Amino acid sequence: MNALEEMVAQAIEGNAGYLGVITGEALGPRSSELFFGIDSVRGMLVESVDDGGAAMRAGIQPGDVITRVQGTKVIDGGNIMAEVRNKKPGDTIEVEVYRQGQTLTLPTTLGFGQAIIIEP
Repeated sequence: MNALEEMVAQAIEGNAGYLGVITGEALGPRSSELFFGIDSVRGMLVESVDDGGAAMRAGIQPGDVITRVQGTKVIDGGNIMAEVRNKKPGDTIEVEVYRQGQTLTLPTTLGFGQAIIIEP
């Protein structure tokens, strides 16, 4: 293994995976009705994605609702972080999103970054 490969391996080992999204509040019946005209959408509304980040590369877009990560229902931002934190940069996870009346499953290869929860 050359020096560059060793540095990359150490960086991966020392970091958790990073999705690269900013989400709003968890959707409940009222917010779901307000945003989508139906009261049954649950998850976290994506407000923005990091330019060139894991979410953007996977096709996640602002306005999507992340409903599941690795098969686990998304209840809040901490729920997403818990699933992603258990992975390493370069790992691929399945992120399920609700977009324009459809549910999409997007394979997402995690990157490097720092996940932060901003409390309202």
